[in-house]
Amino acid sequence: MREFGEWLAGVGGVTPEACFEAHFRLVAIHPFADGNGRTARLLMNVVLLRGGYPPITVRPVDRKGYLDALEYGSVRGSLEPFQALLHHRLDDTLGEYLAILEQV
Repeated sequence: MREFGEWLAGVGGVTPEACFEAHFRLVAIHPFADGNGRTARLLMNVVLLRGGYPPITVRPVDRKGYLDALEYGSVRGSLEPFQALLHHRLDDTLGEYLAILEQV
């Protein structure tokens, strides 16, 4: 956890990629008996908000792809599928916010 905290403190600017990697790194440590994914998503969203981005959700329909992407990252050492999934969710969320603003 200390190494994770140092890594997080040393991250340059707030980018979606850094937020998504923070999520992945925390889940990979698995520091809690329960709630690792929820805690990692909360951390990701807090950092996203601090960077001016909206919080994103992993919907029930995304769950299998989300878990597969986490496993792929753990086994293969590549975050590309995980980053792609969360970028897609971020894009969808921004689209939803813009649609609501257009209605107002």
